[in-house]
Amino acid sequence: MVLSFEPALAPFGAGPVENHSNLLLDSLRSLEEYYDGIMHRLLPFSFLIFCASLFGLAWIIVRIDPKSAPWYIFAIFVLLLFLTVFCLLGLAMYFARTRLYKRYSANWYFYTSFKMAFFVALFVAIVATLTIIQLVTLLNVALTILAVSLLAFWSYLGKS
Repeated sequence: MVLSFEPALAPFGAGPVENHSNLLLDSLRSLEEYYDGIMHRLLPFSFLIFCASLFGLAWIIVRIDPKSAPWYIFAIFVLLLFLTVFCLLGLAMYFARTRLYKRYSANWYFYTSFKMAFFVALFVAIVATLTIIQLVTLLNVALTILAVSLLAFWSYLGKS
């Protein structure tokens, strides 16, 4: 495959070779459109995960007595809280960013919206865990903010 704009000579002097650079660019564009279509197909699943985790949270809050509940109920509560915040915030940021600011591809908005939602949901889950084990202090919350911030910084800038 030749990626220059000038016609090249085929091996053994058979004449000029067709320029395939436009074909390559067209195939990359179609691949990007296909990938964006896959990302859009994941959005309903994210909404379903949000609804199911919200239902699970409501069930735990209404039906479970925290004084006699086993430890795994609290673990499920924190996991469902993480999924609820992650899916709701990811979907909200994705739709707000694609409707109000259409500068980049939908794939980029999907990836970055859910990446930011992950860090917020991680912070909420850690604080909920600290609340359950009754260790919420100013130092622990500050260390949680620092840990999540450093993880986000490493995630965004660590890939050079």
